[in-house]
Amino acid sequence: MASVAPDHSPYPQLAEAVGTPAYVLDPAAIDAAADSATQAFGEHWIRSYSLKANPLPEVVSRLHARGWGANVVSLGEWEAARRAGVPNAETTMEGIGKTDAELRAAIAAARDGDPLRWVSLETLDEARRFAQLCGPVPLDVLLRINPAVRPETHAGLAVGSAESKFGLRGAELRTLLDTDPFAGTGIRVRGVHVHVGSQLGEVTAWRNGAHAALEALDLVRTKHSGADTVDFGGGFPVLGTPSGPGPSAADFAAVLTEHELPARCAIEPGRALVAEAGALLASVLHVRDLGGTQQVVLDTGMTELIRPALYGARHPVHALTAPDAPVLPTELHGPVCESADRIGHYELPALHRGDLVLIGMAGAYSSALETTYNGRPHAPKVSLDPETGPRVVQDRERLAALRF
Repeated sequence: MASVAPDHSPYPQLAEAVGTPAYVLDPAAIDAAADSATQAFGEHWIRSYSLKANPLPEVVSRLHARGWGANVVSLGEWEAARRAGVPNAETTMEGIGKTDAELRAAIAAARDGDPLRWVSLETLDEARRFAQLCGPVPLDVLLRINPAVRPETHAGLAVGSAESKFGLRGAELRTLLDTDPFAGTGIRVRGVHVHVGSQLGEVTAWRNGAHAALEALDLVRTKHSGADTVDFGGGFPVLGTPSGPGPSAADFAAVLTEHELPARCAIEPGRALVAEAGALLASVLHVRDLGGTQQVVLDTGMTELIRPALYGARHPVHALTAPDAPVLPTELHGPVCESADRIGHYELPALHRGDLVLIGMAGAYSSALETTYNGRPHAPKVSLDPETGPRVVQDRERLAALRF
């Protein structure tokens, strides 16, 4: 791996050493977020990190060292968890689109005596197919329910709404229990799984989802007396709501004290553990005066940070050159040949070609969604390690390695 000399203010040196755009990770921020969630829910909770937020081995292994397992939704994420040192016994699999290959892989691991902690099943078809494939192999599953709540978040993140594709509806759960496709197999139904959405602005949907999950667990126990687990998902926000700060992990944990909880309880946050730990370092390519508003094109955009174009997500932006200069209305754009490649409207100092800009809250759903559209190589990932100084943990993709 390449390395960068440590510096008290490393961004200009980073830009010089590895170029821009570049993702920058703060390991101390990952530690702080993980420890805050652990403190809120308790060491006895099963805590799994949702790799979809950021599967970088550097991130996954650091969280594992602090007591966090892995939650994966594909063979690729499962492989990322393995590479980061997370054993199958601390890995859970979910996902609305599991293929036969993925189901067979989970079964094969169990047959070899190294099962996943559990597999979460989301639909009647999936449950029946899994039972058909599994046969006598012993393997734990959870049944994911759709709680039909109204999550206080963006519609694109409201996975617990009644219209969502995720999870079993009430009637489907009852049909599954009545027909019992698991009879005669090695499958053990250990409980239920619920996830109401991401970036929740209130705790109401979480509370209602938890209530629905606990009611579903009671129903499951009428057919599977050994059911003892509820995975409550994640959804803890990392940005304040327009009306003020959003709820903390402790706020979500507090509402569960209203209920008698089962023997095993789990959470699986992703964004809340890593979003604040990441930033995207970029350079200004050109500036245009639009009558008092500066239109700025950066060398990073939707290929590295698709969230603004995808659903209007807003990230904090800081000018690293002359940050104390008078600010101007600024329209910030990326370099990709799409009009949708717009980062947003900001108030920033007058910028010029070559100036550096830092886009914050880019630790989650940023590099994980990175693409090579327009023939743009994947950006490097740099860890601001407090012990070794800045360290490149993933080099910029070589042009020769690009796949077209």
